[in-house]
Amino acid sequence: MKMFNALTAGIQSTNKSFRLIVLLYAVNILVAAAVAWGFQSVLAGTLGDSLSLERLVKDFDYTVYTDFMFKFGDQIGALLSQLWWLIASYILVNAFLGGGTIAFLANNEKPFSLRSYFENCGGFFLRFLRILLIFAAAMALVLFLSGILLGVIHSILSQGAVSEFWPVVSGIILVS
Repeated sequence: MKMFNALTAGIQSTNKSFRLIVLLYAVNILVAAAVAWGFQSVLAGTLGDSLSLERLVKDFDYTVYTDFMFKFGDQIGALLSQLWWLIASYILVNAFLGGGTIAFLANNEKPFSLRSYFENCGGFFLRFLRILLIFAAAMALVLFLSGILLGVIHSILSQGAVSEFWPVVSGIILVS
């Protein structure tokens, strides 16, 4: 019951500041709009009136996928390389805004003001950045070790395979 009470108290304290909620939603919508606009402009510029994407979405067909990647793989690759910069900037913006959000929620008696919010954002940014870098290093280590483990499993399954089933299934698991 304590967990439910804590959740209810957290929701009530968050709902007290409508301006904070609007600010956080606005930042997230602006970043999402930048990503969506980039995807839309690249896809519209490269695909144009091509029906291959429509055929790919309707029913998945691997030959349509390979044909699509053969024709438009360079543009999609360029788009994905730019996506990493957008993801990194989004993570940094959220690390910056996290300090102000937590400081406001911890000191809930004061009314919300943008000045104190951004002062707290700047004051806690280096701490949040340090936590972000530690978490990123831990995730990279976990991904590296799991990649090695799954790679060994994939090579064992595909080494003496009679059919394509197990190599394809293990490859899908390895990629996802």
